[in-house]
Amino acid sequence: MQNKTATAIIGLGTNLGDKCENLRLAIFHLNLCGIAVVKQSKLYQTPPWGFEAKDDFYNMAVQAITKLSPEQLLVELKAIELRMGRQVKSTQDYSSRIIDLDILDYNMANFKTPDLEIPHKHMHERNFALFPLKDVNQNYVHPNLGLHVDQLIASLNDNLITVVNKTL
Repeated sequence: MQNKTATAIIGLGTNLGDKCENLRLAIFHLNLCGIAVVKQSKLYQTPPWGFEAKDDFYNMAVQAITKLSPEQLLVELKAIELRMGRQVKSTQDYSSRIIDLDILDYNMANFKTPDLEIPHKHMHERNFALFPLKDVNQNYVHPNLGLHVDQLIASLNDNLITVVNKTL
């Protein structure tokens, strides 16, 4: 574990089962693992991205404080996914899932290993990541692209996202 605290933005998504409960349980597990959730986005509904599925996704983001390094944070997120019943991917293809946890940002810095890229390599292409990210950090500037979150959202021309009128 590193000694300093870091601010991470984590994207959460689900399209199976009780979606609100899945997200609540994921946040509970984050807090249990020393990933202190300090801010939550609104809840958004979006169609699947990159594959066909019967059910839309509920997506959100949380801002969290942690002493975990990026690699340790990834290990914890994958462990939470497994505990919640996520099936291990046998291919690189996208599929429906009970929970998906992605590190969108970590201390507004660049980080890259063979297993992890921060900021998330597809974040700027996905409205279901950008809208929740903006909710938890309206001043976010993408460290690689140098673009404000509003500019990233405007570049998508994608309006297939709606706010879900539910609370977690």
